Amino acid sequence: REQVIRKILVRYCILDDDPAYSEKETFLLDNLAVPVVWIHEAKVIRARMENRPKDEAYHLLKSGHFNLSHEVILNRLASSAIINEEYESIKELLVEIAPRENSSQVNHWNTGGQIYLDYIKLWEKFNDIK
Repeated sequence: REQVIRKILVRYCILDDDPAYSEKETFLLDNLAVPVVWIHEAKVIRARMENRPKDEAYHLLKSGHFNLSHEVILNRLASSAIINEEYESIKELLVEIAPRENSSQVNHWNTGGQIYLDYIKLWEKFNDIK
């Protein structure tokens, strides 16, 4: 049954903010006791299908897959965010991984995401001085 429910979630979940969909999601969570992790994991699959790596990384985070989220950030988001100076697009994701209880689950955090986060914080401090 779990697999059937998960497949249905993938088929019908959406990534964009839609009040009508949010009500349905709340119903699933509150009335049917569908685990929130299942919804986020369905959205991970949807984000991959729609080639939306930022949404993929976000929903991986929300479903507790910190290492996988870190990989998406490093492999699909970080370089273009740095080159285009769109730091906020990855900072909010990296900040969620940064606490020790999360980053300890991430392979190569200290030489990956932590470096990007430190760079962004340094850049922000530098701009504050200007």
